[in-house]
Amino acid sequence: VKDFDVNVMRPPLPIGIVEDQTPANAGVEYQLVCEVETVEGLVYTPQLVWNNAHGNLTSVDSVTIGSQESIGNTTRLSLTFNPLKTSHGGSYTCTYTWSSGYMIYSNSSTHMLSVGIPPPSITISADGLGMPLYQGTARNL
Repeated sequence: VKDFDVNVMRPPLPIGIVEDQTPANAGVEYQLVCEVETVEGLVYTPQLVWNNAHGNLTSVDSVTIGSQESIGNTTRLSLTFNPLKTSHGGSYTCTYTWSSGYMIYSNSSTHMLSVGIPPPSITISADGLGMPLYQGTARNL
């Protein structure tokens, strides 16, 4: 009898980060969603984790990590900033880990979040009437 090892290689599950469709401006709510597409017959659900340059993220201050959910063949985990701050800018990585017996699978996706500053707006009121002041217009006060 001869002993031998068998390595079964499986391609990693596809993973991606979906960003909010609104501009990433400071002061608004902004969300990133990590999505992993599983394959039919997968017994275990992948475990998702959000990281930034400082390590694993937790829900603190104005950052909330949602509950992991599975819809059909997609497992999702959201990361919500409310409000989004300029200090939130940086690299965010979502990593999944899936294990079955002695095999452990892992994959990750990274998103660079650039936080903008919305243009200022000024409203001058005269006699209680709100009149927007646009560049190049004159108003008598």
